[in-house]
This record gives sequence, C-alpha cells and structure tokens, in this order.
Amino acid sequence: MRAQDSAGYLHGEQRSFVFGEDDMRLIFITRSIAGLGIDTGRYRALFDREIHDDFGGEIDALLARGLLRERPERLALSAEGMFYADSVAGLFAWRRVQIIRDKLVEPSAPRPSARVPHLRFHDPNNAHYGGMG
Repeated sequence: MRAQDSAGYLHGEQRSFVFGEDDMRLIFITRSIAGLGIDTGRYRALFDREIHDDFGGEIDALLARGLLRERPERLALSAEGMFYADSVAGLFAWRRVQIIRDKLVEPSAPRPSARVPHLRFHDPNNAHYGGMG
C-alpha cells in the first residue's frame, strides 16, 4: 500500500493493489528472468498451466530474436539476452500493464508536472514518453 503523495500519506490516504493469478505468474517470470532463466517445470507445478499457453507469443518473439534459448524444462536467456533482461521481463509484462493502465481514468486536466500528453499504450501512433501515473 502507498499514498499517492506524501501529504496524502499524512492524512491516511492509501492505495492498494491485490495480486491476482496473472500477477503471480508475472512475478514468477520476472524474478526468474533476473536469475537468467525460467524453470518451466516449476511454472507448471506452481500454476498448473503451461508457460507457452500463457505467454506463447512473447516466447516465440524472444526465441526468434535470439534473446531466449529453449532447453528441456527451461527457458534460458541467451548471451545477448542477458544484456536485455529488463526488456525481456518488460515484454512478458506488457499485456498486463496495458490492461491495468486501460482501467485508469484519464486525467481530466493536465497535471502541472506533465510536459506531454498522457501516454496510452493502445495508441500505436503515440511514440513519445508520457507521465508514469
């Protein structure tokens, strides 16, 4: 839980996030990427699902680009993939981030600190950076 700003914190305003099943799978994957690979057997045992059923498109793209290598019961970062581990983790999380961001209410007025319009991930023509919240 966290307050949106420090003044809100002092007044007891809190926000919370409840981790769902999709979030737990992403935590497993992103923490595994930090360890340079994903144990697909453990994923199956923990979630009773195949990782390719949940993230097949992402895995195929990473394998095609040479950032992942498939081994028995393991997806390992390649030597090049190790340099892009954060981007690999971000690709796995992209769909979930898009779902969460789409649930946010658009700002009704520009934020004082924002120099550019609010970034919406579903707009493929919007390539500039926007506010993070």
